[in-house]
Amino acid sequence: MTPGKVKRGLLQFAACAVSAATPAFAAPGYALANDSCAVLPFANAAIKQSASAANPKPNPAANVDWLGLSISETLRDALELRGLLTLDRNDLEESYRRLGLSMRSPLTEASVMKLGEALDAEQVIHGHFEVLDEPSGAPGGSRGSLKISARILDRRRLRE
Repeated sequence: MTPGKVKRGLLQFAACAVSAATPAFAAPGYALANDSCAVLPFANAAIKQSASAANPKPNPAANVDWLGLSISETLRDALELRGLLTLDRNDLEESYRRLGLSMRSPLTEASVMKLGEALDAEQVIHGHFEVLDEPSGAPGGSRGSLKISARILDRRRLRE
């Protein structure tokens, strides 16, 4: 994937995610105007898969970890443009450090809840991404696609 295609894809993802998330945040009784939202770095699904394999082999998608930070930054910027209060990257890094977590590793649901608590965020957006190889012989010269999965944790109501 070329950096230009990745950036276009991330912007399209952010637009879709904000369109989906904004009505949920704006629903009566769901989120208040002063609720804070933490957007955690998205985890590379290839790391989780290779860690669970008995015989891990090098994965070409493993060198795209930077996408996780880029996805979260793009989504955070899009949410801020919609007027939602989001926590900045420095706050996230400090919370990860205090809890002894790595920003590049996949998180458990408990870790997501602990981070939300440490950040005092009512809403926590997290997820993972996966770089999918294009099947051999596919037309168009594509080198693959990007699959992004996101979740919103409502800490006030303790549900996703």
